[in-house]
Amino acid sequence: MPDQKTFLDDIESIKEIDLGHYHTYITEIPSQCETAYMQMAEIEIPENYKNPQNVIICGMGGSAIGADLARTFLPDDINAPVTVHRDYDLPAYVNSNTLVVCSSFSGETEEVLSSFYDALAKKAKIFVIAGGGTLVELAKANNIPYYQFSYKSQPRATLGFVMIALLALFEKIGIFSNSLDIPKTADFLKKVISELSLETPTEKNKAKLLAYKIFDRMLIVAGSGILTEVARRWKCQFNENAKAFAFFEILPELNHNAVEGIHFPKIIRDEAMFLLLENSFDHPQNKKRFAILKELFDEQNVAYESIPALGDTVLEQKLSSVIFGDYVSYYLAILNKIDPTPVDTIQWAKKKLK
Repeated sequence: MPDQKTFLDDIESIKEIDLGHYHTYITEIPSQCETAYMQMAEIEIPENYKNPQNVIICGMGGSAIGADLARTFLPDDINAPVTVHRDYDLPAYVNSNTLVVCSSFSGETEEVLSSFYDALAKKAKIFVIAGGGTLVELAKANNIPYYQFSYKSQPRATLGFVMIALLALFEKIGIFSNSLDIPKTADFLKKVISELSLETPTEKNKAKLLAYKIFDRMLIVAGSGILTEVARRWKCQFNENAKAFAFFEILPELNHNAVEGIHFPKIIRDEAMFLLLENSFDHPQNKKRFAILKELFDEQNVAYESIPALGDTVLEQKLSSVIFGDYVSYYLAILNKIDPTPVDTIQWAKKKLK
C-alpha cells in the first residue's frame, strides 16, 4: 500500500497519474449548478407541457444518476409520478399526456435514442437534455424544446448540469415548487471542496483518509432516504473512477436480506467494507437501523465506516455527500495508480454492441 504520510500529498505524482485532470471536474460541480439554473431560466416550455399525467426521464450512467437525485426532491403527494428509465423501449402506459425527458451527454446513447423514437411514436411530449449529438439534432428537427450545455468531460462529471436542469424543468411544468437556494448551496459546496481538495494534507482531509482505509477492499455503500441515490452514485464512481468492485444497498431493505448474507464466503467477508451514508433528515426508524447495523458489524467483526452528511439543507447534504464520494473514489484511483478519467472497458463493450 502507498505511504499514507506522503503519497496522496505528492501533487506532482498525482498529476502524473491523473492525465485526464478528473479532479478539476469535482471542483466545478457548484458552478455547474449555478450555470444550469441560469440557463434553464431562459428556456421556454410549451403551455401544454405543464401538469403532465406522468414523467419519464430516460438516461444511462451519469445522466440517470442526475435524474435520480432530482426526482427525490419531489413531494410524496405529487400528482405526476416521475420515474427514471434505464432501458430501450418505453413502458406501455406512455401516451400524449406523458412528458418524456431524454437525457444523454453525448446525445448518442443508444438506449436514450431508442426511447426518443418510441416517445415520438407514442405522441408523448418530449424534452431533451444533452451536450449535443444526434439527440439535439432530432430535437431541432422535430421542434422539441431542449437544453444543450457545453462541457468537456466524461458523462459522469456533468451531474450538476443534469440534476439542476431537471429541477428547473420540474418547476416550469408545475410539479415542483422551488425552495432551493442555489447560490448559498454553491458557496457551501465550495467550502467542502476546499477541505477535500488535493492541496489539503492527508491529516486534515477526510476523503484522503477514507481512501486509505478502503484501499484494496470490496465496497458496499449503504444509504437511505435522501441519500439513497447518493449511495448509487458512490458505487458508480468507485466503478468508473477507481476501476474497483463496489455495490450499493438501501435501507430499510438491507435489514431484510443483506444482513443475513454477511457470513460467507469468508474470503469476501474479510475483505469487504461497508460505507454507511447517514443524514439528519432520515426516518427515525432508519436512524435506529444504522445504529443496529453498527452493533451487528462490531459483534461480527465486519469492517465499516460511518459517513454523516454535511450541511443544513437537503440539497446541501445530498451534494456535499456526492462531492465527498467523488473525491474518495478519485483518491482511491490514485492509490490504485490508474487514471480515473478513461472508461476503456465501457467503451470496449459499446464497440462490441455496434
